[in-house]
Amino acid sequence: MKYSFFIFLLFLTLISCKKETNTDITLDIDNASIGFNFFDEFRQNQIDSVEIFFPEINKKHVLSPGKTITNLPAKDIKAIISKKGFVTQEIIYELSKSKTINDNIILVYDSFILEMPTDTLYAGHRGKQFSFSVRRNNVFEIEKPNWVKIDTLFTGSHSIKINIEVEENAENNHRFGFITFKNKDSKIKTPVYQLRKNRIESVFIEWHDQSSFEVNLIDSIDKIRSITTSNSYCYPNIENTTLQSNKSITFKSGCNFITQGITYNLTVQNLGGLDTLSFRFQGYDEKLDMNQYNENGFWNWKILGSNSTNNLYYTNDAGREIGCIDLNTFKVTSRSKFNFPTRHIAYNSFNKQYYVTSTNNILRKVNPTSGQILEEIFLSPNPDDHPESPKVIPEEVQFNKNGLGLMVNIGNNISGSNVFSINTADKNKITRLNYFGSENYYSSVALLYNELDFSIRQYSRLFLWKTSNNTFESYYDTYVFTPFNNLAIYENRFLNTVTHQIYGDPIYGHIYAFDKVNNLIYSHTQDQQRSQWITYYDLYGKLLNKIPTTSIDMKIDNTGKYLIFWVSSKNSIYRIRTDYFKKKMELKNWSENL
Repeated sequence: MKYSFFIFLLFLTLISCKKETNTDITLDIDNASIGFNFFDEFRQNQIDSVEIFFPEINKKHVLSPGKTITNLPAKDIKAIISKKGFVTQEIIYELSKSKTINDNIILVYDSFILEMPTDTLYAGHRGKQFSFSVRRNNVFEIEKPNWVKIDTLFTGSHSIKINIEVEENAENNHRFGFITFKNKDSKIKTPVYQLRKNRIESVFIEWHDQSSFEVNLIDSIDKIRSITTSNSYCYPNIENTTLQSNKSITFKSGCNFITQGITYNLTVQNLGGLDTLSFRFQGYDEKLDMNQYNENGFWNWKILGSNSTNNLYYTNDAGREIGCIDLNTFKVTSRSKFNFPTRHIAYNSFNKQYYVTSTNNILRKVNPTSGQILEEIFLSPNPDDHPESPKVIPEEVQFNKNGLGLMVNIGNNISGSNVFSINTADKNKITRLNYFGSENYYSSVALLYNELDFSIRQYSRLFLWKTSNNTFESYYDTYVFTPFNNLAIYENRFLNTVTHQIYGDPIYGHIYAFDKVNNLIYSHTQDQQRSQWITYYDLYGKLLNKIPTTSIDMKIDNTGKYLIFWVSSKNSIYRIRTDYFKKKMELKNWSENL
């Protein structure tokens, strides 16, 4: 029993001694703490996941800002502070003097830091300026392409303003390079990409009263910002603007007149910014300014000669001149001076000769290229023209394929007629046609489809002279006889002259050009709003298209390829490709006169 009690007392003594030992260790280890906040050297960015290692007690902690490590010994202790990308630091904390410490740790980057954007800087061909206020932790050198300028301005101990200017790109290629900020072996690269000037590669049109355009570019764009017009006769509504495959722009627009140009300005956007691309639509493919040849304009102009030639001849009364324009090259090929005023010119397919009228009683056969007078045909006044001062002056003449001509003359017209025939196949025999009265002036002599018979106008009447049986027919002036078999235009409708059937779409015009090669009829038309158009029809009277115009006087060339317009106010003639009327066509002169 005594032995058992002794053992119990010994056990209590041992327990009491162990508790005192633990109390001493706790007082030495557990009653100190350190609170941490972590910043980078710019003192603006807090740093997370920083490693704290105490080698003396072999303890490691990974901390976020604002965290505290407790249970540290109340003595001086070394902490090793580290994080990838920063310089490792060693700090002795004197916990023997203060058991609670709060510390703000400034972590220094272990490499050169410049907070420049590393994404590509994009500039358009005109150049661009960029400005960045950034932070850096050291001095640096700059390497750059020679087409980039850079200025720097120090604004604080760690801050700097960097101004970058990309100069205009006058080259035909894109430019790419790097702006490199270098400190010893550390480099920060910012890519810079400058686009070349985008250009229009081709322009296509489907020409109507509201035309469809397709504009193809050499480089892609992101967006069409606007399409406007300038230097135009009117300002159209632009519709249905669409971006196709990033390089093709389509839209619809009116105001595309035959001899009046219009400039389209397309503002587009790509990575380099906004850019404006322009093209000019001109309905004509060639223009000839006649002021350099003939300041007085035309007295008469006709497309004459055999079908194998394609020449336009013009006369000039004041200049006493006959000129020739090759419609294929659209150049003046000859200018011949004469000793008399030159007025109406005609071609005789029977003898392949040219005739010209003047201001006296002579009809002359001439060589319009050499200026040679080949023959002079004198006309005598009618005895009953005027009792005191009779006169006769050839005004217009037209020949049929047999060499017979219908000639309108100017006289005093007290009585009798001044409409004559002249037969070049019978020694220039001149015959007065008594059917025509003397009280009114006759004009507009034309050859009919059979190339034998003639039409002639007299104010409110139209007359036909059928040379085969020497008969005459009279019609109202609303008739127009065409060079097509059995086809006339009557009160703005097509008329079969045999069946007298009226058919087809209305033709609200009064000036016509007849394309005998392609069997088409072109007409100058004016609607109720006084808008003017060039319309064209097939021989069934179907309206095929209409094009806005301000020009009236037109002719078709011998090939059917070109319409020719004379604009007297500008003393200029214009050539229009008839293909433009019929299908989608590529513009060839879209960059002219921008």
